[in-house]
Amino acid sequence: MPALLIAITDRAAAQRPAPQLDSAVILHDLHKLDVLGSVLYVAAHPDDENTRLISYLSNGKQVRTAYLSLTRGDGGQNLIGPELGDGLGILRTQELLEARRIDGGEQFFTRAVDFGYSKNPDETFAKWGRQEVLADVVRVFRTFRPDVVITRFDTDGSGGHGHHTASALLAREAFDLAADPKAFPEQLSEGLEPWQAKRLFFNASTWWRADLAEFVKKEPKGWVSVDVGGFDPLLGMSYTELAGRSRSQHKSQGFGAAETRGELTEYLRLDKGAELSAPDMFDGVELGWARVGSGGDRVRALVRELADTYDLRAPEKSLSRLSALARALDELAASNGPERNWAAHQAAAARRPATRSSCRSRRCNGVPVRRSTCCALTDQLPRRSRWDRRCRGTIRRRRISTGPWPTPRRSINPTGSRDRMRPCTGRRARVSRASSRRRARRPGSAARCARPRAPVASSSRSIAP
Repeated sequence: MPALLIAITDRAAAQRPAPQLDSAVILHDLHKLDVLGSVLYVAAHPDDENTRLISYLSNGKQVRTAYLSLTRGDGGQNLIGPELGDGLGILRTQELLEARRIDGGEQFFTRAVDFGYSKNPDETFAKWGRQEVLADVVRVFRTFRPDVVITRFDTDGSGGHGHHTASALLAREAFDLAADPKAFPEQLSEGLEPWQAKRLFFNASTWWRADLAEFVKKEPKGWVSVDVGGFDPLLGMSYTELAGRSRSQHKSQGFGAAETRGELTEYLRLDKGAELSAPDMFDGVELGWARVGSGGDRVRALVRELADTYDLRAPEKSLSRLSALARALDELAASNGPERNWAAHQAAAARRPATRSSCRSRRCNGVPVRRSTCCALTDQLPRRSRWDRRCRGTIRRRRISTGPWPTPRRSINPTGSRDRMRPCTGRRARVSRASSRRRARRPGSAARCARPRAPVASSSRSIAP
């Protein structure tokens, strides 16, 4: 049951082709292997999350970042189709997962149902079942183990919706209960461990208080100001541009956010946890490999050597160092040291560049023929494909082209007969499946095999925990 309640983007992405990564994005991901902090953002619905802050934390601070949406938004409206209720919940779930693929975050849910507008949190808890949903929130805390928790809404009802206020109340309660071994002990019997986050913040907004910037300047104690408008040269865009793309995935709600550049400040108010000695949400939190104890120094050295020697023009040369790092992380994860879960997570992240290319094969006369060659850090499947089709003794050459390659108009097979070829016009030549099946059923014909042309160096992408 809990596995059905928590959706994680990496697993949901298994049914789609791996996206193409360039060398700079791979280097950006390698840098994240040296950062061990984590942040959990909590709100009530899909589209409640602050994608600007999530994009900045995941890509600028390079900490592991996730969004916990208590519901799937099935009680809302749909501006692009007829789906409502459960159907809309499925649609909005996929919109959230798509947003996280863009901004680099992870996604969690609980069993709570969006039943429409609620006037206050008491009504919300009466319909949800407070203890049941609280158990789910505590489970996410213990599973994700965040250093910092951020709520989108306050507990005073200023969010204007019972679900919004309920999400803040549950996050505050789970902040303490996740560290209590007596709370929901059945989760501990399943292998989870108590977890105490360092701090809980409320993400204030000028939506509720127009003079927020001036107020924070006058009363700075307990507040953290974060400029989320920085530019990432490896990604080739600002964090707010990335956030605009992520935000625009909520199509059923008519969202279309601008991709902006320039300074943009977010304000965080400390509500629970350790006092701040500096205006930094991670004040006092160890973000490096020192937090894993013995063995961390060796891993840190391997990670930095990997990043320092990485060749943007030949990323595949980093394979041996990446493999050594993965083995070292596996050894660290198998130990009983503190924070060993970080070693397991980073080991999976280190293997991601090597598994983003998918090996697919076809069969020709019962013999598997590989269509693409998996290579760590590079995707060998060409973007412009030219296929040689061989059928027993008869050789047919057809080039399905998207570019202006010189294509011979005809070729001669071993029997002397001529087989016309499709000329290259600069547009993609399409061959229907039906016609391919008809050719395969001709007497003397055999299943076609496919071989790619010389591989093109490029790469692919994904997400976790």
